[in-house]
Amino acid sequence: MKKVVVVATGGTIAGVSNGSGYDSGIVSVDQLLKVLPDFRLIATIETAQSCNVGSQDMNFLTLQKVAIEVQSILDRSDVDGIVITHGTDTMEESAFFLNLVVQSSKPIVFTGAMKPSTAIDSDGPANLLDAIRVAVSHDSFGRGVLLVMHRVIHCARAFVKSHTTSVDTFISPENGPVGHIIADDTISFEYDTPKVHTYLSNFHRGKSVILPRIDIFYGCTDMNSDLIRSSVSLGAQGIVIAGVGNGNVNEAVLGVISELTRQGIPVVRGSRVPMGKIVRNLEIDDDSVGTLVADSLAVAKSRVLLMVAVGIGIPLTDLQQIFYDY
Repeated sequence: MKKVVVVATGGTIAGVSNGSGYDSGIVSVDQLLKVLPDFRLIATIETAQSCNVGSQDMNFLTLQKVAIEVQSILDRSDVDGIVITHGTDTMEESAFFLNLVVQSSKPIVFTGAMKPSTAIDSDGPANLLDAIRVAVSHDSFGRGVLLVMHRVIHCARAFVKSHTTSVDTFISPENGPVGHIIADDTISFEYDTPKVHTYLSNFHRGKSVILPRIDIFYGCTDMNSDLIRSSVSLGAQGIVIAGVGNGNVNEAVLGVISELTRQGIPVVRGSRVPMGKIVRNLEIDDDSVGTLVADSLAVAKSRVLLMVAVGIGIPLTDLQQIFYDY
């Protein structure tokens, strides 16, 4: 029987109702497993409690420790796959970070819940059981980091949270999910994971380091530019813009961006629009301004990619290709 290690980081799946709402990251991973029916028929399970926080409090120091722990587990010959329980608020960033820095072809499966463990209709147990199913599936190998919730399988690069409270909150806006778990618990993949990931990545990190500060700014009507300049003065080593439309910004912001890129500060144009690629040199002359485009990568993940790339010293001239490749 295959062995899966369940690594817990907290979140709503480990939450407990408090009367008016719930507190995240209370229940241990072993307590979560106790309510699962017949999981021992699917895999031999080992557990690790990496941390226990609501994902709104996840930070990159903790996340790097999780990545190092996951890498160490996957390097073991007796382990066939790994499941990571995580809060849904920042799961897309954490999953994408591991997709960049963990080098293994073994299944790495995130899961979580939208309702706490003490809710009568908690979605956590079913999601966790399905994540274990995907982690032991031979078809999951070599697909990078995956998310399994609500019987749907997403790849880390593509999925985003789309609803504040719905149990099927996660979607992959551009191409849809990569697979599903169908009625008889069969794992069905529709297409391969796009772009470079995990064992193909050049971003492997063997230790925790201080990643550079990268700030995001949201594009809007009559957008101000002063905070962008202030961000760099306070230590930001890169900027990501959630621009309007095709990642566009007004003239005031464009002027500041041009100043920053001449100073060697990378500026990535993403979009507040949920679907579509950012096209270079369409309305903004990226070649002249010096800006990078996020391609089809979501803004929050563009920040993660820029942090990792700048952190390991990728030259500014190579960063655009990084966004196309990853």
